[in-house]
Amino acid sequence: MLPGAVSQSSVLQKTTVVSEMAPHIGTHTMSPCSLPTLTLEPVRHELSESKARLEQQVGLPVSFLAYLYGAPCDRGPSIARMTAESGYVCAVSTTNGTNVPGIDPSALRRTGIDADGRTYVFGKVVAGALDNRIILTTVAWSRRVLNALNPGRSDPPARPEGRRLGRRAS
Repeated sequence: MLPGAVSQSSVLQKTTVVSEMAPHIGTHTMSPCSLPTLTLEPVRHELSESKARLEQQVGLPVSFLAYLYGAPCDRGPSIARMTAESGYVCAVSTTNGTNVPGIDPSALRRTGIDADGRTYVFGKVVAGALDNRIILTTVAWSRRVLNALNPGRSDPPARPEGRRLGRRAS
């Protein structure tokens, strides 16, 4: 065998390892597109063709979709319906947080893992212990972006002195 060549048995061994370690395989769409910007037939093509090609390549069923653009405005009832019709069991959105019983399977939340491998923080995120922190961080980031885009915009007026949130003034 030539140096660097891969034998058929090596490929088979690797495929077996993948099928044992990762029984759940997912895909994106065929192209980097925002599904709601397309008409029905191109959406169906993006979903079904991506699934079919990956299933052919790996020889395993593909049950999961990760929306390339998964914000609420990039998915909706018609996209969810077509996702299910294409044979996907569920789809992952770009919304951070934990998934609770009863959540829409076409809009599962996702949890990011940092490259530095902070498993303690990852465990807290998966358990939902940091959901409020994630929301506050997102709000603060959004405010900074809006202020940068609208430099003349003024922030809301400060609360009157002596008043605390959640209490009525006497």
